[in-house]
Amino acid sequence: NSMDVSTSVHWHGNLLPYDEGVAPNATDPLIEPGETKQFEFTIKQSGTHVFHLHTGLLGQRGVHGSIVIAPKEGERVSADRSEVIALMDWTEDDPDEILRTLKSGNDYYSLKKGTMQSLLGAAKEGALMDVFKRSFMRMPLMDISDVANEGYLVNGETEMTIPAESGERVRLRFINTAATTYFYLQFAGGPVQVVSVDGMDVQPVNLDRFLIAISETYDLIVTVPENGAYEFRATAQDGTGHTSVFIGSGKRILAPDVPKPNLYKMKMSMNYGMKSMDSKKKMPMDHRKMEMNGMHSKMKMPMGNGMDKIMGMVGGNAERPLVPYAKLRSLHKTALSAGNPTREVVLTLTGDMERYIWSLD
Repeated sequence: NSMDVSTSVHWHGNLLPYDEGVAPNATDPLIEPGETKQFEFTIKQSGTHVFHLHTGLLGQRGVHGSIVIAPKEGERVSADRSEVIALMDWTEDDPDEILRTLKSGNDYYSLKKGTMQSLLGAAKEGALMDVFKRSFMRMPLMDISDVANEGYLVNGETEMTIPAESGERVRLRFINTAATTYFYLQFAGGPVQVVSVDGMDVQPVNLDRFLIAISETYDLIVTVPENGAYEFRATAQDGTGHTSVFIGSGKRILAPDVPKPNLYKMKMSMNYGMKSMDSKKKMPMDHRKMEMNGMHSKMKMPMGNGMDKIMGMVGGNAERPLVPYAKLRSLHKTALSAGNPTREVVLTLTGDMERYIWSLD
C-alpha cells in the first residue's frame, strides 16, 4: 500500500476464503500505509471479474480493475481475440464532499445535471398528477443517478479504438467499474451475442440494447462489419453522457442515441406499494433491478414473476430497457435439492433517501 491511508481489496465475484479480501476489518485487517499483503486462494472459477475497494471512498477515487481467469479447457464460445472494456464515471469533486452533499438532502446535483423538477415543468409534461401523488406519499423527486459526473471513460479514456478486420469475431469483456452509473450498451453493427455474465457462462442470447449495473460484467461476441469503424456506445442511464469503443477501421458508424428519461413520468405502483405495506408480506427489494433511486424505503416490491409488472411501472421499455436478467439462462440446472435442510434468516434493509442513510437490521 503506497498510499497515505489504510486500504483493502475486494475480489468482487470471486469465490474466496472468508479472510482473503472479503470484509475489511471484519474478516481480515486493513492494509496500512507502507504495508504489503499477499492474497492466496485456490481458483475455483473462470471468467471476467472486477476488483475494487470497500475502504472509505477509495473506490469512488478510481481504485479498481479487471480480472480475467481463463478456463483450463478453453472458452466454450470461441473468438479470434479478446478485449477488456472497463467503464467508469468521472467527477472532479472530492468524494468526501460528494457524500456530504448527498447526506445534506439538497438538490445540488440535480441542478448541476439540469434535471431539477418544478410544477411548471410537470405541467408542460402533463404530469402534475404524478407529482402530486408522489408528494402525498412523501417521496423525493424522481431521478436515476445521485451524482452529477463530469464525464464517462472507457479504459481510462473518453473513447478508444480497437483495430480489427471485417469478419473477425471479437470477445468484448465489459466491466462496469463506475461508482454511481448504470450504462446502456449498444453496438452500431447490430445485436450482440451475450455468452457470459458475471463470470458465468450462459446460453448465448442476442441483445440489441441492454443495461449493465455497477460491478457487473458481460462477455459479448461481435463480428466486425465491413467498411467502417463501428461504435459500441455506453450511455449513462440518466442521459448525461456516454463513452465509446470503435471497432474496425475507416469511416465511423455511430450507434443510435438513447432517449433521455422523462423523470416526471417515471412511475411505480402507489396502490401496489400500499397494499404490500398493509399485507406485511416478506418481499425482498433488489435495488439493482429498479430504474429509480428515490424509492420509498418502506415499499416492498416483489421479485421473480412480479418483476415484469414493476419494470413497466418504473420505465422499462424497448428504447430504455432495464437489466436483461429475464432473458438469461444458465447452462445447467441451478435449483438446490428439495431434500436439503433449510432455515430462514430475515434481514431487514431500510434507508432514508433524504438523509442518505442505509441500515441492515
